[in-house]
Amino acid sequence: MNIGIYQGRLSNSKILQKFPANWRGEFLNARQLGYHHIELFLEGKINLKNPFWLKKRLLIKEIKKMKNKKTLICDNYLIFNSLTKSKSINYIFKVIYEASKFPRSKLIIPLNKNLLKREEFLINKLILILSFAKKNNVEISFECDFDSEKIIALSKKVKSGFKITFDTGNIFLIEKNIVKSFKKLNSIINHIHLKDRNKLRKNVILGTGLINFKSFFKLINDLNYKSDITLETNRGDDALLTAFANLNFLKKIS
Repeated sequence: MNIGIYQGRLSNSKILQKFPANWRGEFLNARQLGYHHIELFLEGKINLKNPFWLKKRLLIKEIKKMKNKKTLICDNYLIFNSLTKSKSINYIFKVIYEASKFPRSKLIIPLNKNLLKREEFLINKLILILSFAKKNNVEISFECDFDSEKIIALSKKVKSGFKITFDTGNIFLIEKNIVKSFKKLNSIINHIHLKDRNKLRKNVILGTGLINFKSFFKLINDLNYKSDITLETNRGDDALLTAFANLNFLKKIS
């Protein structure tokens, strides 16, 4: 399995979603810790300090040093902006075009459950995104914040290579039994985000929350899951020590 970590989670910060000041240092630390990739974090805006936009050659060089020489990108734009707005589609297209300049790109795009209220519109937009991505040789993975049955129903209507990111922490908040959920969705999963949750629904250090990762990893091993896994985890008091402990935890249970 290709196990990586989310960009920013190797730098100490009280803000969970935080682009790191020393992004190159995170790549070095990731390699030393044994992670296969860093999943790039786009903050839902064009941040010119983010090398994705202006320093592609330097970023590609760091990506190629990793064991998994694939470019994984998560963009949070649609968390804060509705897909119903034309500027949202234009932004997503721009990200896809820029992603096409990187090696073997996979772009993770969040989908809000409110969009299901305009299903026909949503389906048309998703087909448009998938078509544009295919032309630009960029793999797409949608991260949906609604239940498995609705995801499956949407996938059947969109078709066109519709794939999803299975987020253990987010699915757990909706359905609790992530093993059962993964079995249902297995055929359309092309990416996994790993996070744990506690009784207060908060993202906590891997293995300290309510999710049974031993059962989950047994399942994905039995199903011969071969795609990418990214830790989108709590940093704890020390980001590097937590990242080291997380990887050891996963090695023991998998």
